[in-house]
Order: sequence, then structure tokens, then C-alpha cells
Amino acid sequence: MKIGIKYCGGCNSRYDRSREIQRLIQRFPHHTFVYATHGETCCDVWIIVCGCVTACASTEGLTAVQRMFTVCTPRQLTAVAEYLEQYIAEPPIHRPNMSQSGDTVVYRQVITPQMLAEFDKLTRLPMNSNRGSSAGAALLQAVPAPFLQALLISAMTAHCSSSAQLQQEQFTMTATAHAGERLLFKITLQEWIDGETHDTAIYEGNCSLEQGTSLCTGTYTFYIGKDN
Repeated sequence: MKIGIKYCGGCNSRYDRSREIQRLIQRFPHHTFVYATHGETCCDVWIIVCGCVTACASTEGLTAVQRMFTVCTPRQLTAVAEYLEQYIAEPPIHRPNMSQSGDTVVYRQVITPQMLAEFDKLTRLPMNSNRGSSAGAALLQAVPAPFLQALLISAMTAHCSSSAQLQQEQFTMTATAHAGERLLFKITLQEWIDGETHDTAIYEGNCSLEQGTSLCTGTYTFYIGKDN
């Protein structure tokens, strides 16, 4: 999963923010950590790292597919770690550099009611008319197509440069998943085209239930700017 880090200005830090974040990164080496200062705007999880309780760092322009945390103390980072352990995907089964056509990454993830609630707040989409307060009702909650599509795109951009821009997409939903079910995501690089000003990467993504039922497929084209 892609986890974004944004620091405040550091004018009144009461603890060593960089050291605490490095500890977090070392604890979860199977996730991809990126920084707002590198131009990242959309991540599965954002961690807004503030040095004091003023929490002045802005979240404007940042999109979190699953959840956004604002932390002001090392103790609050403990809560972030607990969230990552419980709700974020397991380490990929296979994670190559995806530099050649046919390269594939596969990972599993359980979609939780909490993830859907965060996505609901972010998008204001009607997730499911059959809501309830009980745990059983929450697990019957259907996973909407935009949520699965966002996870596919996130998995693809995790293997692109920070300059990657989505240009074309084709997405098809074939079946419905529900919160609590174990899903299998497969991302394959179909083609990489070298260009003078930018490269083009074409990915194919598939999401299925672990027992084999296909849920959705998508084909996405990204432009990746070349370094000057």
C-alpha cells in the first residue's frame, strides 16, 4: 500500500519527528512510503506529522483512499501502527520492479467496514442503503465499484514515478464483494513505451475473491514524465 507522509513546518517541534517516522517505516517495510514534498497527492493512507498540538499542517489537496491521520505526539503514531497492522494489506506475494511487459504484482487484502466508512466521507458516495449498527450488518455492506477502482489505481501508481499521470481508463465490474471478504488483486504491466518527452505505461488490473470469483477488471494508461 502507498502511505503518504507530510510534515508541518517544524517551528515548534516537541519531539524528533523524522526519527519516529523512520521507526514506523522500518516496522512496515512491505508498504511504500512517499512524501508530499515530492509532489504526491493521492495515497491509501496519509500521515500528517505535526511537531506540537497546534497541528497547523494543511491537508488541502491531499486524498486518502482509506484514512488520513494527524499526529502530534509519538504516542499518536502508536495508534497509526496499530491501524496499519489491522487494516492494511498483507505483504505482496510477489513484488518485482515492473519494468518489463508481463511483470506482475499480486497481493491480498480484507476490506473492512472502517475502510468503506473513510471512503464514504471522502467521496460522499451512497455506499449501501442496507446499513446497520451491528457488526453483522456492517459485514454485509457491499463494496462499491469506485472503491475497488481506487485500489487498483493505487496499486499501479505505487510502481510508477511520482510524475505518472493517468490518461485513459477502462473499468468493468462483474460481481459484488462485501466487507470482511478476502480479496486478491493482480496488477500486470502490459506494455511500456519509451517516448521523447514521456514514457507510456499500460497496466491491467484484476480483483477477485480469494476462491476465484472475478469482481472487476481494468486497463489503465499512464504518462510518466522524463527527468530533465
